[in-house]
Amino acid sequence: IDFLEFKPSEIAAAVATCVVGKTQAIDTKKSISTLIQYIEKVKTPGPFQMT
Repeated sequence: IDFLEFKPSEIAAAVATCVVGKTQAIDTKKSISTLIQYIEKVKTPGPFQMT
């Protein structure tokens, strides 16, 4: 099941973007692009720091 690799917040953001796109006149391509950038940012591991 492919969707299990995503966090619940990522799935919720995708659903929210879809719902808003259906109910309001927004730039769907721009909102999806922004969502993808967010997901890539969140999924990219940062530098490991030891405390």
